[in-house]
Amino acid sequence: MKAKTLILIVSLFLSKQLIAQPADIIIDDFQVNENVGGAAQTVPSMAADASGNFVMTWQDTRDGSPGVYAQRFASDGSPLGGNFKVNDVDSPVDRFGPKVAVAGNGDFTIAWFDRRLSPEGDVFVQRFDKSGMPIGENFAINPPDADASNFIEAAADKNGNTVVAWSDFRHGNNDVFMQRFDPNGNPSGDNIQVNENGGTANDGLPSVAFSDSGKFVVVWDANTGGDRDVFFQRFDTEGTPLGGNVLVNDNTGTTFQGVASVAMDSLGNFIVVWADNRRTGAGDIMAQRYAADGSAINSNFRVNDDTPANHSNPVSILENDGKFLVIWRDNRGAIDSFYGQRYGSDAMPVGVNFLIGDSQPQGAQLTADATANAAGYIFGLQDTRATDANIYLLRMDRQGNALENSMLVNDDPPGSSSQQKSRI
Repeated sequence: MKAKTLILIVSLFLSKQLIAQPADIIIDDFQVNENVGGAAQTVPSMAADASGNFVMTWQDTRDGSPGVYAQRFASDGSPLGGNFKVNDVDSPVDRFGPKVAVAGNGDFTIAWFDRRLSPEGDVFVQRFDKSGMPIGENFAINPPDADASNFIEAAADKNGNTVVAWSDFRHGNNDVFMQRFDPNGNPSGDNIQVNENGGTANDGLPSVAFSDSGKFVVVWDANTGGDRDVFFQRFDTEGTPLGGNVLVNDNTGTTFQGVASVAMDSLGNFIVVWADNRRTGAGDIMAQRYAADGSAINSNFRVNDDTPANHSNPVSILENDGKFLVIWRDNRGAIDSFYGQRYGSDAMPVGVNFLIGDSQPQGAQLTADATANAAGYIFGLQDTRATDANIYLLRMDRQGNALENSMLVNDDPPGSSSQQKSRI
């Protein structure tokens, strides 16, 4: 249990980052949840299908205890129907960190941490068709008494093959596990341990990305040699490892590297981004590009261009033409805000780091995430501009132009509740 606690502390300490866009790209946030009152809507996650329609899920206390709700959207950001509940049991237990994976045809899977069966918690999954109708019931995907972590990730390829990854304590130490599902939602084999190391490495905080062929990569961090480092493991379409675990950060000192995220293009090329403390007194965002065969393209490079500040929880979007965007939380100003950096297909920066919005935010921006469709980038972030935290949605084209005014996602009046941890 001590190892699991360490991961939680590390995640909370580094949860200072996430989304960015050019200065004039803010669009009006819109509220996703329909309830109005004192409920808290937190930890949103979002993914898009091949047509650009997207799904957001989040943690919600409108029923008195943490539950999981979701909302479907058309590619232009207009809601499709209303909010709907994902968990099918209303017992007063904790449900945390939902993540959504969307197939090319719009079918989707939501995974979350749930304590209905055990106080230690399990990873639960619910499948839906593209119209938002549930397919079957909620079900747990880890064995009993695995003592699952509430840090879960999910991703799907265009055909609907899906991977859910998490860390759990079944071997007496936090290890990263995954479960594959075929396009019909059937489990493909048993849970697979991703990390090769054992003992006290305390592996956790996974991230997953797919290519169009169905090959995928899992990224995570682990405590090795007195510090934390970032690793990845590639898999073929059958879930067979391609090679072994690979160290991502090229700094071999005793500083922190972790809270990593991965993005992959249609051909299987991928980029890993992470928080890195190798510079004395600085927490930077570092990145590393890889070819589809897992070979590194050049070396680690720093994304943030400012003097030492706190940067963490980066997220990236990798386009099929090789262009990419990295976003993160940054405290270079008076308060925490979101910054980003765009890159060309040659990995050269396009412009400089930019602040989300046209001025310094009125309140601290705490967490955020991003996805994309044909129209451009879609962002969600947590912002305290209205005193309490609220979730905002931002859409922009690939030239950095706002597609419409920003929209408030949560429909609770500002100041009535706390909406936190945006994760698309």
